[in-house]
Amino acid sequence: AANRALQAEIAERKQMQESIEIAAEQWQTTFDAITDPVMVLDRQFRIVRANAAAVASFGLPPDRILGSPCYTLTHGTREPSEGCPFAAAIRTKKHEEAELYDDQTEKWLLVSVDPILDDGGNIAGAVHAVKDITQRKRLEEEVLQVTTQEQRRIGQELHDGLGQELTGLSYLAKILHQKLRAKSVSVKEAETAAELAEGIPRVLGQVQAIVKGLVPLEIGAEDLIPALEVLTANVEERTGISCRLESSPDVQVRDNHVAVQLYRIAQEAVTNAVKHGQTQHIV
Repeated sequence: AANRALQAEIAERKQMQESIEIAAEQWQTTFDAITDPVMVLDRQFRIVRANAAAVASFGLPPDRILGSPCYTLTHGTREPSEGCPFAAAIRTKKHEEAELYDDQTEKWLLVSVDPILDDGGNIAGAVHAVKDITQRKRLEEEVLQVTTQEQRRIGQELHDGLGQELTGLSYLAKILHQKLRAKSVSVKEAETAAELAEGIPRVLGQVQAIVKGLVPLEIGAEDLIPALEVLTANVEERTGISCRLESSPDVQVRDNHVAVQLYRIAQEAVTNAVKHGQTQHIV
């Protein structure tokens, strides 16, 4: 009887082992079916699991991938790089992601990290996924270029058409005012002509401001900081409000279109602060 019980226990354990192996194989098959590189990391950034796409992306055998820090294989560094989403997830214990440009492959990548928490709510590891978004970034750039060209066209039309018309009307209004004063007509008519002569330049100034906002800036990535410094200086000179730029040398912008958009955002923020902030200091 004892022998039969032992045999039954062995058979049960063997069946359980086979079930575990089948489940593990099914899990790995599902894991490998994901076309984007996906890895499971431990708390020390070491790669615990990697799907077939991740293994292929490194171009190394699995035994050289598993156990290695992800930043060593990905960036060739001895510590997490600046802006690492896993490092951010360790702080926030939430989903983190970042768009990164890979100089080696010349691709834009969306790196996302979902933390794995233990029973105590502490970071035990993370699921690390990488998606190639190069095509999306190219489409975004194309849309931005088309938008920029259309803005340039509208701005040029306003400058060449409406702007020149207003300039001519302003000149005629000044002449009319001078003639009315010379003919000693009623003061009211002369004042109306004077208001017209003064009002048209104000409208022209508004049109010029719109044109300035529409016509794309010729700012390269390397020109962003100097352009922002000029912006703060002009604001301070024009408004009397203290305005200064604080920047970190660790933050680098490589894309020219991104530089232009960042400048526009700063420009809009400063304008809103001047108009609505009732502030004496802008940083």
